[in-house]
Formats: sequence, C-alpha cells, structure tokens
Amino acid sequence: MLEPMTRAFESDPNIPNLMCAFAAQMEAGMQGFRATCARTSLAGEPLPVMQASLGYVIQMSQPIINAAQVVSLQRDVFGRHGFKKLKDGEITAESFNEEWPEMQ
Repeated sequence: MLEPMTRAFESDPNIPNLMCAFAAQMEAGMQGFRATCARTSLAGEPLPVMQASLGYVIQMSQPIINAAQVVSLQRDVFGRHGFKKLKDGEITAESFNEEWPEMQ
C-alpha cells in the first residue's frame, strides 16, 4: 500500500486527499461497502467503525457537502469564522458572517 501512496504524492504533492488517488478502486468497492453496512444495521449488529468510515468516504468524495454548511454556520456563531453560501449549486467566492440574535 505504501508504494501507490508514495507515487500519488510524488505525482501530485498538493493532492487534497489521498483518497483522490484511489477513486477508481474506492468506487468499485462502494456498492459492497454500502450493502454490508446496510445489512448489519438492519440485522441490529453494530459496526460503528465501518459505518463511520462509510460516512467519511461518502463525505470526502462529494464536491459540495450540504451538512458542512450547517457546521460552517455553527462555527460562525461561536467563533466568527465566516461561511460561504451556495447559489444555484455553486459556492460563492465571498465569505459571510451573520448575526444570530437567538443564540446570543
């Protein structure tokens, strides 16, 4: 596993996430991964690490993460980090900060 990882970093030192280098292999295994997590969940068997891993892989492979918008809003409330908006499915270039009087 280390050799393909090393080659991925050598070919693109600024790779945003190592999963990008293995997209084809990950896509090939996703149906089985999802099915395994679904079956065990429906059977009442806990697989917290596998289910969390599935959520992470799905999240990291999305160009826009809608749930991240909520996290950005929460950060804005508690730390004034700012957030970007989605307009027609595209992320705005401008950052925003909002006043949340119900939270103050």
